[in-house]
Amino acid sequence: MTEQLALTIGGEPLLPSTDAAAAPASRRRGFAGFSWGQILGGTALVAVLVWGGWATRELMILKERRIVSISLAGMANDFIMAEARSGASPEQVDSDTRHFMTAMQRTLQDRAAAGETIVVSEAVVAASMPDITPDVRAAVGEFIKRNPPPRVAAAAAAPAMPALMPSAPAAAAAANSPVFGGGGLLPGGGQ
Repeated sequence: MTEQLALTIGGEPLLPSTDAAAAPASRRRGFAGFSWGQILGGTALVAVLVWGGWATRELMILKERRIVSISLAGMANDFIMAEARSGASPEQVDSDTRHFMTAMQRTLQDRAAAGETIVVSEAVVAASMPDITPDVRAAVGEFIKRNPPPRVAAAAAAPAMPALMPSAPAAAAAANSPVFGGGGLLPGGGQ
């Protein structure tokens, strides 16, 4: 009889017994031959790779964007001054203002969709970005030329004092001036 030296720790042998009857049936836990730790690690690795690809794509999109500035206060002031000189009725001024704001909003949305980040120039501290105000002014003018504002019938005007009525040359000059409500679109060549 050969005796084997058996090492034990705490009364338990280090090597399992060779008796098949004494060995419990080993059951591997997990799925498809992988342990739960391997499955969890693989899932975490796939998640990190997907997130890394998404983050890289988003950063590349941001890198392609161009930051520009626009002077909205200047454009609004020019429009208000042009409307004040036009001599149009309050209803027509309201219609023209809504049309102008719609044209400006569409123009800025188109530029933003084309990859530009638009910053109001009044909020820019340093002049480190290009000013697109002339381009937007021209685009708004073109939009208004293609889609003229609706003309509103003037309400019955209150009787005015004869001293406050414009003379004929001034009325003719107002009708032909390059303003939004008086036949033109925008002052400063934005027609």
